[in-house]
Amino acid sequence: MKKILVTLLVLAIAAPALATVNFSASDIGSGQLRIAYSCDAAEAPRGVALKITLSGGATCDPATGVLSTDPNFNTYIDYAWSAGSGYTVGSGQPLAIDGARGPLASAASTFVVCMGVLDPDGNQAGGQISTANLITLQLAGTGSTNVTIDGDTYRGPLSGVVGSVLTSNLPLGISPLITVSFAPPESVSTPTVAAPYCGVFVGQSLRFTASGSTCTLHPTDPVQYRFDWGDASPISAWGAAVQAHSYSPAGASYTVLAQARCSVNTAIESAWSAGLGITVGSECQKYNLTKRIDGLTDNSLNVTDLAKLIGYVNANRYNPSVFAVLTSQTTQYDPCYNFDAVATINVNDVSTLIGYVNAGRLNPNVFTRICP
Repeated sequence: MKKILVTLLVLAIAAPALATVNFSASDIGSGQLRIAYSCDAAEAPRGVALKITLSGGATCDPATGVLSTDPNFNTYIDYAWSAGSGYTVGSGQPLAIDGARGPLASAASTFVVCMGVLDPDGNQAGGQISTANLITLQLAGTGSTNVTIDGDTYRGPLSGVVGSVLTSNLPLGISPLITVSFAPPESVSTPTVAAPYCGVFVGQSLRFTASGSTCTLHPTDPVQYRFDWGDASPISAWGAAVQAHSYSPAGASYTVLAQARCSVNTAIESAWSAGLGITVGSECQKYNLTKRIDGLTDNSLNVTDLAKLIGYVNANRYNPSVFAVLTSQTTQYDPCYNFDAVATINVNDVSTLIGYVNAGRLNPNVFTRICP
């Protein structure tokens, strides 16, 4: 509804009993400043006039800088004064000129946030609440800026609460400083999750691997991972990229997810990964050790086995079929666990195998797990 505002809202607001309004300001990332307030619900402010000063040449543009406002503060006082009979409650913008009447027309380093609470008839309203995010502003600049918030004495008292005797905690940003950074907020990229390369079998402790996540502001710091195993068991604790879990019954299907977080700023968490579907097999494949890594049946460990193993290390892959044919022998071993008892083929496996070659023997106990 259009109203003619003869005077500023400052003159129209009744004065409640003496109380304190506590303003606060916070950097929410990417050059964004959020100003909030809290107070006793019975003494909520009906209008504010806050003088904002930015250091280092930073500015706020009225055309693009107002990202959100408390919906209860629906009257932008200087805009209403300027518009006159053309003003509609809820329209316009809340930034005003410092030291003069009228809405802010261009980007500035010093400006005023001037807002009030009215009902559709232009009368004082009671919709404001005791705690609210008053306004969120997008600032422009480089590096960072220090923000000072005072009461705007051109429009009201030093408290910044117009038309009342309410006190406040202003000024803000003198000590301690309020600093807004123009760097984007920290984030961590979404990981991927890989299944054990040897397959998923009932009752086995299976190693799943999460990878691919980095933190934007600390890219060289380690990333922590956790897993949702998909079987209604608890989500794993934050920790290493490789974590183990066992499944049952055979034939069941599950979806495994992984999530990452920054180890420096642990509040920064990624989205959950795409789901990895698994189906639980009835038993692990069993291999004997009569056929060696080189595929020959010479029943000895020698340099050809080493060459084959080094090839797998360099190719970053492991093919369990290099071990042997299926067997019904009593002693049977799970090829998911390799010479150094870690579920990857790597240089440690090579060095361990070299030791067995030099000793002229193969101890099958280097395989750490008997199949169920």
